[in-house]
Amino acid sequence: MLYFGEEDDGLVTFFQNLGDCFESSRFADITIRTADDEYKVHKLILCNHSPFFSRMLEHGWKESLEGVVELKDDDPQAIKAMLSFMYKFDYTNPADGCAASFIFDAQLFAVAEKYIMEGLKSCVEEKFHQSILSDWKSEDYPDVIRGVFGIPTTDPSLRDTLVQVSCSNINELIEKDGFKSALNDVPGFAVQLVTRLAGCKPATSRNRLGL
Repeated sequence: MLYFGEEDDGLVTFFQNLGDCFESSRFADITIRTADDEYKVHKLILCNHSPFFSRMLEHGWKESLEGVVELKDDDPQAIKAMLSFMYKFDYTNPADGCAASFIFDAQLFAVAEKYIMEGLKSCVEEKFHQSILSDWKSEDYPDVIRGVFGIPTTDPSLRDTLVQVSCSNINELIEKDGFKSALNDVPGFAVQLVTRLAGCKPATSRNRLGL
């Protein structure tokens, strides 16, 4: 979310209008197709947010010539959220329920990683971190662990956040059968948690939040 002072009315109007462009096909010059929907968007926006799309649309790839980018292998809601972020610098999580909400964030994080969108990754990570600080108490927390660790990624930031939060609240969590079940179901999480508890956190697992 962007915030401006009263003296920045022009900027506020500009960003409001930019956000509205996502809902309109006016001046759109490229189409993004998912498994569920398609979006009329703008090359300038895509290319300035993502080096992936910049390379695709600047160098005569098929997508650039035909004016259509097929993203049917990705989660449709995650692509919609990614595109929304490009215009609004924020996104809405459409998931219903605690576990589903965090798992969606992890899916969106993976999409942002795939399309080289560091700004979106930082936004997702901040939201994920702020929410999990209280939602670790939820009965759905074990499902969050299973879901997040089940999504392939080369950036361990969200996983590290779960490990750190679990470590900080281990005395309460270890009394819960659901949490102990998650330890059995997700060996990678269990190993990282034990390592963290032993004070030997791997040096490669530091995330943007310093955790």
